[in-house]
Amino acid sequence: MFTAYTTSGTPASPGSLPSSRQLDSAPFDVEHPNAGFIRGSLPDWYLNAPATLRQALHASHQKTLRSTHALGPIRNRLLSAQAFAAPLLTKAFFERFERPLDVEAFQLMTWRYDGSWKPNPLEQTLLQAALQNFASSNRSRFDPYSAILRTGGLRYWLIDSAQRRYKVEYKDRLDIDLEQFADFCHELDLGGQYQAHLDSVFKPSTPGAAKAVATVFIDGERDAVEVLAHIAMMKGDISEAAYQMLLSVVKPDVHAQWGGRGLRYCQLHMLDTYAFSGCLLHGALLIQQDIADPDSGPCLVYMPSEPSHPLKQFASLRAFNDSLVAALDSDSYRRYFSRFVSLGQSPEFFAKLKSRLYPVQEHTLDVNADLVLQAQPFSKPPFELLYDHLLAKTYVDSRTIAVPSAQADQLARDALLDNLKNSGMDILNAAGLFVPVLGEVMAVVALYQIVREAFVAYEDWTHGEVEEAMQHVYNIAENVAQTVVVGSVIGALDRLEPSMFIESLVQKRVDGSVRLGKPTIGG
Repeated sequence: MFTAYTTSGTPASPGSLPSSRQLDSAPFDVEHPNAGFIRGSLPDWYLNAPATLRQALHASHQKTLRSTHALGPIRNRLLSAQAFAAPLLTKAFFERFERPLDVEAFQLMTWRYDGSWKPNPLEQTLLQAALQNFASSNRSRFDPYSAILRTGGLRYWLIDSAQRRYKVEYKDRLDIDLEQFADFCHELDLGGQYQAHLDSVFKPSTPGAAKAVATVFIDGERDAVEVLAHIAMMKGDISEAAYQMLLSVVKPDVHAQWGGRGLRYCQLHMLDTYAFSGCLLHGALLIQQDIADPDSGPCLVYMPSEPSHPLKQFASLRAFNDSLVAALDSDSYRRYFSRFVSLGQSPEFFAKLKSRLYPVQEHTLDVNADLVLQAQPFSKPPFELLYDHLLAKTYVDSRTIAVPSAQADQLARDALLDNLKNSGMDILNAAGLFVPVLGEVMAVVALYQIVREAFVAYEDWTHGEVEEAMQHVYNIAENVAQTVVVGSVIGALDRLEPSMFIESLVQKRVDGSVRLGKPTIGG
């Protein structure tokens, strides 16, 4: 195990290392207040970690900076479905209908008839409608009240409650035949074109290029896990044996062991019952010891971007189940967890999940709920499997967001839209948000875990800004460690080299707390 030492070289006794609150009285360079602000926000588990472990984290983080830099050109080529499709649709619309049009300022409005007497309009921008596509059909696909009009141009109000009659008003309605528009979208096939775009990024035809792309992602994920292993050890989320195992797992072509036993790599499947086939959790990884009953033995779970414990050890698969049940009681955690489930399966998956979590009464959690977690072993290297998961989910979700004409089915499309709407998800807006999940953004892995209470919107920082921020955080931690001995200040801090970027940040209030962020126009 690691042992913490004071600056005199003697082992630090339990409780001798200061908490972040105890450091408030330690002297600091008042000319650089943001450094002091960061010092006060650093978590105790990081400040109290052995110097050797902090140094290992620093070295691993430098590797993630290189990984992120290598990933940059690929990320720059990869467009969201909306960013890819908007200029294509705008150009094609002008050529077909001979009029310029903002495809996001006008909408296709259709009426849904769900058995209720209240109006149930479905409003999609023309871009959203074109991405969702239309099946080729000889029959009418629209009722007489459907229209293309300016976004926000639909108004309706009740005029006769006894007969349930409504007055409907359209503003800026375009005189375009809707059947022609549907045929135009089918022929344009934005979904098919987007599949070709994804292929150009992930599966380029140049010999060896696809393998090179895969290598960049695989190396980046491996580097991210190495960073997270150090952090998990600092936080006490894994044992020494699991930590040493992970340091071997991230090395290519190394036969890793856990406590002298071989490893069993598994993907996770969830909620497979007689009434529902369940879902594969894309991107999640389970590591077990290769023993007679692996589900009863210790396991380590990797869940990228998990808010608190992306890498965590559990006593058994059932212990992980119970921890996951408690976490999924939160709406925000369920939103995070949706990243592991394909978009098309999400409505049914989360409906089944809620019935498991709350079998008797809504909001009354069954803490003993069985999520039917299945550890499915595989033989290929773990980081190659995670890349396979990345590709599989990217492609399947993209075909839900931007439907290729070859698979456009009007009835299935309408049913999916209804299911997503009923489950509180909005696929129509998801088109604008969808960018294929690229795993962890490696360079901010450590930054998020260590300084999420200090910074805001750091995901948008440049490569150099992240590097400068993390270097400054490491310098602050080392200065603190050198300053405090057995809970007492023995001298002024070594003068910290100022960071111009850090000191350029301004304080912002976010969700009731103050954090540092880039200044913006208007504050």
